[in-house]
Amino acid sequence: MPVATRGKHGKAPDGGQSYGKHAADVRIGIDFTQVAISLLLLAALAIIPFSFNRMLVAMDSQAFADATKPAGAVLSEATQTAVKPLAAAAAEATELVKAGAIHAPSAVEAIPEAEVLRAALPAVGYTERVGEKRQASLMDGGCELVSLAIVLDALGFNPDIHGIVEDHLVIDGHFATGYTGDPYHLGGGYPAGIADAANGYLAAQGSSVRAHDITGAAFDSLEAYVQKGYPVMVWATMGFADPLFTGSFDGGLEWYSNEHCVVLYGVEGGKVLVSDPMDGLVERDADRFAEIYGACGSMAMVLL
Repeated sequence: MPVATRGKHGKAPDGGQSYGKHAADVRIGIDFTQVAISLLLLAALAIIPFSFNRMLVAMDSQAFADATKPAGAVLSEATQTAVKPLAAAAAEATELVKAGAIHAPSAVEAIPEAEVLRAALPAVGYTERVGEKRQASLMDGGCELVSLAIVLDALGFNPDIHGIVEDHLVIDGHFATGYTGDPYHLGGGYPAGIADAANGYLAAQGSSVRAHDITGAAFDSLEAYVQKGYPVMVWATMGFADPLFTGSFDGGLEWYSNEHCVVLYGVEGGKVLVSDPMDGLVERDADRFAEIYGACGSMAMVLL
């Protein structure tokens, strides 16, 4: 088993504009420059990094037609108002690019994902409700499931973490897409498998909220989510030490023995606010946190 040397029982030393759908009808008298600018803006949306495009597709689905029931927060109306035009514009721009009708220059391609997130996401207050749960008292090897429970609590659910493991976690020996080992002793899994377990639970609750694997997102994108009120599950290391890669691969991803999952819920100055299943509510150096996030593969998950 690739997690045999994980050692989760021990604690490592502490290291510390919504853009509307393009509607400019081609007619005599229209300024071609204005048309070109509008098309370039649409092209920018079409080439935003893949992780955000997947989120747009998910947010544009019928699943977001209803408000989140347990939290009682009316997300759907705000989400549709702010994000659906982006998704529609991106889809139109994609077709224009495929048809060779437009080409976005590098200056437009460089529009940061974080800026789009800040413009598109409706503000919520989930980060203000983030609390702490300790894996030592719940499941010693299940930091990912404990972090998930922390986020679900913040969104207004009352999750049975043991029920999630029993009913929705796929323990198949694949840490890249499922879960390997035993969350009560030694185990682990990366965002894809944990998102599947989360979505199984959310569907069973009749909720429209869904977990999104945003692996590959830049750290400033995580900061954008948090600034809009969405806590983010981040794959880091115990004690924020450097990752200890084991040479065990699954689906192109490598396991590291000091793998650990925490919840990012604030960024204040040079510090980040973290709910750590090992250490509770703590502050960490923001630069070091971003460094470890990148070194571990920039793996993260958010519930929307």
